[in-house]
Order: sequence, then C-alpha cells, then structure tokens
Amino acid sequence: MGGAFIGIADDATAADWNPAGLTDLDRAEISMVVTFVHRIENNIFNVSPESNGPQTVSHFCSNYFSIASPFLMGETKMVFSLNYQKRYDFNKKWNFILQHTNQKHHVDYQSEGSLSALGFAYSVKILENLSLGITFNIWDNDISPNKWQQKSFKQGSGMDGENFFIDEILKTDTYIFKGYSWNSGLMWKDINNSGYSLGLVVKVPFKGQLNRYTHTVSKTYYPELPPYYDSINTPQSYECDESLYMPMSIGLGISYKYSDKFTVSFDIYRTNWNDFILKDLNGNERSPITGESIETSTINASNQFRVGMEYIMLESAKYALPFCFGLFYDPAPAENSPDNFWGITIGTGFIEKQLFTFDIAYQFRFGKNIGDSILDHLGFSQSIYEHILYSSVILYF
Repeated sequence: MGGAFIGIADDATAADWNPAGLTDLDRAEISMVVTFVHRIENNIFNVSPESNGPQTVSHFCSNYFSIASPFLMGETKMVFSLNYQKRYDFNKKWNFILQHTNQKHHVDYQSEGSLSALGFAYSVKILENLSLGITFNIWDNDISPNKWQQKSFKQGSGMDGENFFIDEILKTDTYIFKGYSWNSGLMWKDINNSGYSLGLVVKVPFKGQLNRYTHTVSKTYYPELPPYYDSINTPQSYECDESLYMPMSIGLGISYKYSDKFTVSFDIYRTNWNDFILKDLNGNERSPITGESIETSTINASNQFRVGMEYIMLESAKYALPFCFGLFYDPAPAENSPDNFWGITIGTGFIEKQLFTFDIAYQFRFGKNIGDSILDHLGFSQSIYEHILYSSVILYF
C-alpha cells in the first residue's frame, strides 16, 4: 500500500507503524517477513568520466518477525507483542577507476551490515474505537544485528621520476551501535461511524552509543626496482566511542473504508534529520550525513508522502484474495535539501481466515541525479534504482 499504513495498522507490524493498531488483533499470531533487494547505482564522476557506470548489490534477508497475543483485563482489550525488525541497510559495493593527470587509482569499496531492533509492544483499547500503544526498542548487537563494516581498497600507480610505482591502502572501519528508543501511537477507528480512521505515531529522539574500530594498512612498491626500495608502513589501528543522536519522527495517517472490500489510505511522515548528530569524546559535533561539523552542514527535515489502496478481489466465509497498490515520495537526507526518491508498490496474497495469511509484494524505488553533496570534489552524482520483493506469512492461533 505504498507504506500508507499508519491509519490502518491492523496486523502485528503495527508495533512499528503505529503500536496503537495492535488492538485490531483478535487472536494470537506469529508473523515473518523476508525480503530480496536488488539495487543499481548509476554513478557519474565529472572529473573522471572513465569511472562512470552502474554498481549493483543484491541480498536476501529476514526483515521482520513477531509474536503477538491479545487478552482481556476485565472488559478492557490489550495486546502484547515481541518484535524483531531490520531498520537500516548498509550493503553497498563500488568498484571503479579514477584517472588523474599522472596517476591512476583503482578503488574497491564494500559496505555490509545493518541496524535492527528488538521491540516490546503494548496496546490498550481505552474506548470502543480509540486505542493507545507504545513500543520499547532495544538496539544491541548482542541481541540482533547492529553492526556494519566498510572496507575500502585503493590502489594507485604513477611515475616517480623515471620509476613506475604502485601505492596500496586498505582501510577497514567497523561500527557497532547500541541504544534504546520508544515509539508511541494513537488510533481512532471508524470515527463516528464515518468509515474514516485516524492514526498518529511518534518516534522519540534518542541517544545511542557508536563504537568505531579503524584498521589501516598501506604500502608503496616499485615493480621494476629491487625490493629494498619498497616501503610497507606499520598497520595503524584506532578505536573510539562516539554518541549518535537519532532524530524524532512523527507520522499522521488517514484511511477510509469505502466498503468491506475497498480501503484507501494516506500518510504524512516527517523526520528531523537536522537533529541527526554524531558527537565525539571531545564534544565535537558532526553531521553523519555530510561528515562535516554541524555549524557548516545544512541538513533539513524530510517529509514523506504515501498513498495506497486495498481491494478484496475474491472473498468467501473461509478465504479472501486481496490486491494492494501504492505510491510514495520518500526523500533521503542530504546537504542543503533532501534527495528526491519516488516509488510504487503492488502486492497480493491469500488469506485462510482460520489458519494463515500469505502475502507477496513488489516495490520499485528510484531517485535521479542525487547524491551530489557527497564526493563533491569529484563532481559526483548518481541515479538509484531499487527493486525489493517482500514475502510474509502470518499464522493464527
């Protein structure tokens, strides 16, 4: 549905979208979501056109898992759930050659890893159509993946007088993240029997701990000269602890149930990326987006817009066959103004009302002529085309 789910949130993934929606669950369930991602980055280097071209990365991963159970306390309906969700993906592979006046550099860059959270969610129905919910998230690499590693190998060659030489630098940065966060939500279903529902979610800002380990090896050698002309520098290792301040996000969702078969929804979601700050032990603050100081970085908040629909194509007392479609605008934070990303989603599934639900969905997300605030000394820009296939299963008990 294009991610327009804040005002619907009627399954266990509500723990992240809008935890207040969990009160829609009528029985215990276990759910799992897996994804396959294929990303194409078409890079342009104006100072070195030889480096232009597409870079691709593909991977399969577990995206979400939850156990949820509703119960009554007196006449009040409540739901508890335990959730795992992958939040950020850092997988990237670049391999290109930079040509300068008298030197050529071969660059091989790889990034692997992700951030995820283990969440404990609670929702309570305080009125017939009004619910509140909260999710407590634990970001800890000892519990779920919260680690990524960046490796860059740079090999340069040129002339030292009349002698040909080769420089090599291998740098490895390993990051481990830890923190705790809260999401809270409100859901007002079928307002005054109008068919309209309203959802609100707030993800509060929080401070996390980021441990960074850097290891660098460099050497210079002359293939045409005896080995004693070569130089291999002592490997350098560096470790530091930094504080990463994650920004607040707030989302508003409205849905309209036209009939038992047809529902439309619309979300607005804002993230204050200007409050995304990396602080070292000396109190120096930098923007993780630009790598520059906060004072010299101009980062603005981003606003997402998502719209979607669901239509039940076939339905009986035991089965249902839904069809979903959505569009979204999903800008990414960047210097001066966010990079524009757009996308489309389409999906279907099979619901066996007593036993399980199986869903499959496809998402295409793209951004053109973006990224020019990074590697600006190389005249860099890129276009990104991302294909994601989602598959989920929900088992009812």
